[in-house]
Amino acid sequence: MDERGSSSSNERQEARRPYHCIIDGVVGLDDDIKNIVSLVVDETSFQGRVCGMGGLGKTTLAKKIYWHNRVIRHFDSLAWVYVSQQFQKRAVWEDILTSLTSINERGSKDSDEELARKLFSYLKNKKCLVFLDDIWVTEAWDLLKPGFPTARDSRSKFLLTSRNKQIVSHADRRGLLYELQCLNDEKNWELFREARGRHFGYTRNSVHEWEMVFENVKSYLHRGKGLHVEDVLALSYDDLPSYLRPCLLYLSIFPEDDEIEAERLIQLWVAEGFVSSEEIEGKMMEDVAEGWLVELVERCMVQVGERDPIGKIKTCRMHDLTRDLCLSWRGRIILPASLAIPPFLQLAELLHINPLPLGAFNKADSDCNSLLRVYLCHEDEGSWTSSLNNSKLLRVLEFQVSDSDRDPFKYDAIGWGADIYVPDVIWKLEQLRYLYLPDARQINKTKFRLDTLRNLQTLVSFMKWNCFARDISKLTTLRKLEKCGGFDIEDFEEYLDKNLPIITSKHLRFLSMTGERIHLKLVAHLISSCVNLCELVLIGWMDKLPEYHHFPSNITVIRLDSSRLKEDPMPM
Repeated sequence: MDERGSSSSNERQEARRPYHCIIDGVVGLDDDIKNIVSLVVDETSFQGRVCGMGGLGKTTLAKKIYWHNRVIRHFDSLAWVYVSQQFQKRAVWEDILTSLTSINERGSKDSDEELARKLFSYLKNKKCLVFLDDIWVTEAWDLLKPGFPTARDSRSKFLLTSRNKQIVSHADRRGLLYELQCLNDEKNWELFREARGRHFGYTRNSVHEWEMVFENVKSYLHRGKGLHVEDVLALSYDDLPSYLRPCLLYLSIFPEDDEIEAERLIQLWVAEGFVSSEEIEGKMMEDVAEGWLVELVERCMVQVGERDPIGKIKTCRMHDLTRDLCLSWRGRIILPASLAIPPFLQLAELLHINPLPLGAFNKADSDCNSLLRVYLCHEDEGSWTSSLNNSKLLRVLEFQVSDSDRDPFKYDAIGWGADIYVPDVIWKLEQLRYLYLPDARQINKTKFRLDTLRNLQTLVSFMKWNCFARDISKLTTLRKLEKCGGFDIEDFEEYLDKNLPIITSKHLRFLSMTGERIHLKLVAHLISSCVNLCELVLIGWMDKLPEYHHFPSNITVIRLDSSRLKEDPMPM
């Protein structure tokens, strides 16, 4: 950010500073206030932590608790301190002591250690409630905590608010963590009914009036007095480290309210070059990118939609207001210099958001093809040989159904009824990391080589009629093999006879096999060498599962479909 950006951030920070006033007309927090007040008053030892995205109502919730009659009657004294990004520990301690003791401690001549001991002693012996609002970094709590006794060793209690879940967990993992959520449908209706009369001047329920509310609600949020909603969210954006900013902005290319598949998002981040070689430190790029997604969730910038059986993020989404902010910032942000090619901010509209027929690329400057990282192929595009020959940086290649209404970032393979010509040039794309082949048999009836794709991480639709069986052993970095099918025992006879591993990648975590009949011996041989396999999917007729000793110790999920097992593999 330049100096003007830094100045704007400071102005937003100052405007964000809350003042002691009772807030009326709050919708959707009644149950939260009641529950937390009961905990604050009734629990013997309590340290509460409230987290959520900017503008969701953390400070409002804390203020309602601060001014609650039960809270005021229960404690000897209360203190509220706004910490923020630019804070001084001494000033925070002085403000708390001044509020609790009614003696002006500001400008005290005590040393930092004496001031911390004074605050520590007062909180330990008195029954106080201290609110620390808007803590941004874990280092802030580390600097402040010498002045605070633990909740178990004190009559006082503490409540922290933050946009970053990591910070509130860092303060006290055993304390209450309350994650503020968006309003449900019932509360949203309540809010709109109130807003209709109070802010838009409507008193009746005509369809026309509700349509006017719908059309004007966003403009109302933007023209509000004082700090705008986007300014509140921009503070969270300003606090992001440089490596997370392009990742967050990238999310705005997905449709509004879209449930985004985490695996696909991670693949696209890696394909765009957001994860540089300097950042991986011996890790897989996908693992680094997954960690960044978790960090965005911890910072309440991205919301989790669904988790898989082992707790990993399966789908995620972006709040509409956060997405609007990202759309407005995409053209102004400066990305890290480590991105060697023009990133999505310059090429997204051409290459990603609205995938074009390849003919459009042929007519465009040839540099577009040479810079292409992600390419989604539709079955009606004809021959792609010339363009793919020039796409040396390509990392994602998908063959999809052609449907202008569907989300281009959700994989849907070309099905059995479609004819498709796939050029035999895929073996030249040595940077390819994610390959989604069509389910359909190719009209050119030739198989294509994959043995040169040493960087391949994900391979979908590895079918007998599309691929050479022997090539699978050359893919030493493979992490996901989906829809492996159509192969017979004879196709891998050499490996079985010599007891050689068919899959040589030690990184494989997901394997799915499909076919009219699943061969028990083949499955047992395949999974025996997959030491890090976590999930196994078998779709097809098979009499029984392999013996338990064939399964790797890391496996957590086994899914069966159309199996017709004769025995229950997990009898009671």
